[in-house]
Amino acid sequence: YVIASHLVQYMAQEDVRTRWKLKRDTISLATAKRWMGKLGYRWTFQPSGQFVNGHERTDVVNYW
Repeated sequence: YVIASHLVQYMAQEDVRTRWKLKRDTISLATAKRWMGKLGYRWTFQPSGQFVNGHERTDVVNYW
């Protein structure tokens, strides 16, 4: 599972900030959640507070 706060922590690493030319120390939790939503992750309640990739949805599977 992927947790939005882990994305925030990852983006706060010095080498990542340098690679992506970020001017701030990190991204906000709200930004991490928004990025994950745009990447197709969806919020689930089991386990609480984590995202699950939606690539196995029937509409996505039928598309390919």
